[in-house]
Amino acid sequence: MRPDPSPRRTRDLVPERGRRLHSSGLVPHHRGLWVPRTADRDHPLTRITAITALYPGAIATGWLAADAHGHPFPPRDYPDEFAAGSTRVRRPGMIGRQYTIPREHVCHLTGTAGAGLAASPAWALFDIARRGDLTDAVCALDAGPSIGVDPERDVRPLSMDPRRIPGKRQVLAALDLCDTGAASPWETRTRLFLLRHGLTRFETQVPAPGLPYVLDLARRDLKVGVEYDGEYHRTPAQHAKDLTRWNRLRRAGWLVYPLTTTMVTRDEHATAADIRAGVRERGG
Repeated sequence: MRPDPSPRRTRDLVPERGRRLHSSGLVPHHRGLWVPRTADRDHPLTRITAITALYPGAIATGWLAADAHGHPFPPRDYPDEFAAGSTRVRRPGMIGRQYTIPREHVCHLTGTAGAGLAASPAWALFDIARRGDLTDAVCALDAGPSIGVDPERDVRPLSMDPRRIPGKRQVLAALDLCDTGAASPWETRTRLFLLRHGLTRFETQVPAPGLPYVLDLARRDLKVGVEYDGEYHRTPAQHAKDLTRWNRLRRAGWLVYPLTTTMVTRDEHATAADIRAGVRERGG
């Protein structure tokens, strides 16, 4: 028998196929739900379709909706979060929140991986920003333009809504720290690290005059730059390019600090002291 092209509930399959469902081309996706073995179970639309099969009318939100809309930096792992209206949800791997998303912020998404309802990009970011970690909220908002969201224009009005919605104060705090010039979550984290240690007036994505380079973060007035170097910079070829880049920037009068994840997290105080010393040397 050919596998079903869409998710099927166990209670619907058993009368048709008996209990030997593992041999039917299906695999368990959530408790009580099966999907074709060939399905991309990590694809956000596959996950939204599965939610819809279990809870018709559910509306995906948070990172699940943001990922479905094409947010470039979703976490590696995130739960299936959705607005379930008045329905109580108790399934592992799912967060069904008992509230209703305004109709004007509900979209119908469809694609080869499935279809279902999801919060608008603005509401998805609003939900991310009002729950959990402030730094993660700022990282999500900074990339808002990549999914058509201007945080000030589209998200701030949601946080000013007179209705009682938990977490609006954190959304406002995240918006006050937002800078859509960041090119990656770790650039945002590096910028917040600088602010946390009183290193202000650093701008994002600053071109170096006369050179074909753009610095992640820099103070133009002092010619002090800070750059986050992730795993991509560990390859021999890229490291050689980085050395050429840093030498050319140094000859042009720039003082550049390349930072790693460890330097921004575990060694943040020593790292901040080094940058602060450089800023003072330049008269900052």
